[in-house]
Amino acid sequence: MKYNYIIIEGEKDAKCVTFEDVVRTLVDAHYYEMSEQEKKAALELKASANYLNQLPLSNQNALSSFVIDDEITYVLSLLSQNIIYLLENTKNRELTKDIVIPDDGKNYVIVNHFANILLENYQKRNKIKDSEVK
Repeated sequence: MKYNYIIIEGEKDAKCVTFEDVVRTLVDAHYYEMSEQEKKAALELKASANYLNQLPLSNQNALSSFVIDDEITYVLSLLSQNIIYLLENTKNRELTKDIVIPDDGKNYVIVNHFANILLENYQKRNKIKDSEVK
């Protein structure tokens, strides 16, 4: 089976075929069956938990800025904080399709390297303002 994404968190990893699988893995297995209100609550809960888990590791407030408008902004916020690492298959780039990445012959690109740019571009395209979890 061809995996388009690999999520790495500490010593654990998960292989996903679609971005929706990534969201199911990171947020909730039933995320796409939830109402909009339930989705927002699930994202806020996960962002708060991630912030609290990472708080002792940082002396700065950088970890407090999670954009939680939707699942894409949430995942990109996680990546920008390096809480998890996301690798995307170079043959089927969905998240990084607008980023020029030199062909280095590798099968995967580390999306974290582009997370801030991707988040900014997504927010501009969708007219989203920052939502912070503190």
